[in-house]
Amino acid sequence: MWSSEKYRFDDAAKKTLEQLRTPLAVYQFLNKRVVTVLVSDGFIDLLELEDREKAVYLMDHDMYEATHPDDKARIADEAVRFATQGGKYDVVYRTRTVKGDEYRILHAIGEHVYTEDGVRL
Repeated sequence: MWSSEKYRFDDAAKKTLEQLRTPLAVYQFLNKRVVTVLVSDGFIDLLELEDREKAVYLMDHDMYEATHPDDKARIADEAVRFATQGGKYDVVYRTRTVKGDEYRILHAIGEHVYTEDGVRL
């Protein structure tokens, strides 16, 4: 089911997911854009971001800002394919932390899940 509104987790689920030490980001495809629904503490720490609000802003406005130039087009294309066609998202790429000049190698894995009310995340 395609939703026209940004999904909101209930307070207990949101708190549990946000407190995960494992890097996790939940996105939703809305109005032909990937929109960040939630990021975990582990995600914020991995990229050395200041706080959750800045992490969500960065992901919503330029999630590839710190990505190595040679990797940007490839992972952006894969993200569009994943958002529009489904399947698995499984990419390895280089990115810098907000504070760093050196690149880290990340392996991002994603799959679509559906909420109880049919919203695809």
